[in-house]
Amino acid sequence: MIRLHHCFTHFQKLGGVEGFLKQHRLRDPEFELDSETLAFFEPETALPEKVSGLGLTGTSSIWTARNRMRTWRKAQDVSVICYHNFWGSCFLHDLDGASRRIGLAHTHWPEERSTIRAQEGILDGILCVSDSLREVCLRELPSLDERRVRTL
Repeated sequence: MIRLHHCFTHFQKLGGVEGFLKQHRLRDPEFELDSETLAFFEPETALPEKVSGLGLTGTSSIWTARNRMRTWRKAQDVSVICYHNFWGSCFLHDLDGASRRIGLAHTHWPEERSTIRAQEGILDGILCVSDSLREVCLRELPSLDERRVRTL
């Protein structure tokens, strides 16, 4: 089994990415993935099994996020980490302890190009929910081999 950690801002809200994460909880074992979720803005307690929260708020600093990530990492065995919509990857990747990093692009957003460019040297691959997102990722990260940027 491969240890996979999904990272995103929230888990308990009913948005698109959160729904996607809940599907992963149900289906990942079929693909021999032992997955867990790290939700940056969820509380550190009272979460479902295999979900951790860093307890960040809108006023938390990057310093706070990094310290909480350091603490979280001490209790984890991370093999592969997936940063959904790339959130947190730029300032947390050096602390995550993963041997492989994946970005998952869920949607287009106004600052997507600069966010994608900032992934240079951080990610081993990107999964995209549409061909149009894949094209943006390929254009903004030309150093990433096109075989490592896929549409789901």
